Amino acid sequence: MNETRMADGIGGSRIITRTELDLFCTICGLRLDPFLIDDAAKNMGFKGSMVPGPFQFTLAFGLLGDLLKGLVHVGTEKLKVLSPVYLNEKIHVETEILDKKESSGSGKRFLTWAWAIKKDDGGISIQGVNT
Repeated sequence: MNETRMADGIGGSRIITRTELDLFCTICGLRLDPFLIDDAAKNMGFKGSMVPGPFQFTLAFGLLGDLLKGLVHVGTEKLKVLSPVYLNEKIHVETEILDKKESSGSGKRFLTWAWAIKKDDGGISIQGVNT
């Protein structure tokens, strides 16, 4: 991996609030108890309500901000949720540029980049490789 960038200088860090979680789950139809009800998540052995993996995936794009200007997402590989993110837990994203290509004649740029959302304790919650 060639070039590593931490998004704190790009898009910053985030803390997911109850309102954001409720809105995301409602919009996407993910109105599942472990995401919305602390006791339901605790009964499953977790600390409390969790942020769904699809929400974390979209947060990676927002946290990377300007780094992604002019690029179009065409695919994700090796997407894995490794550990939960809980409400009010601070996260940030780190990324590495794996490959850069320009198509001849069209001026289109293709960038392959590995990314990971990390928590304050240094643990990775979700990761993937995007093109």
